[in-house]
Amino acid sequence: QKEEVERFIDGICLISFHQKINFLWRPFLKDKDDDMVLEVAFNAGANYIITHNLKDFEGVEDKFNIKVITPKEFLQRIGV
Repeated sequence: QKEEVERFIDGICLISFHQKINFLWRPFLKDKDDDMVLEVAFNAGANYIITHNLKDFEGVEDKFNIKVITPKEFLQRIGV
């Protein structure tokens, strides 16, 4: 299982890129440590933020049109 997780993370790293941050929205979220996640998602044009921490991302979908869902919900949406 550990090897599968490592291969999965390696695969994500292969398709990832360094996202330049052009707009800062701080402070917006309840937890200031989550603001950087929102900023990267917004600047990258992300459709989703995938997290178990839904409560700290309240208002994101309404203001930024980025859906905030759990990993389980995301896997269900992609048919896994």
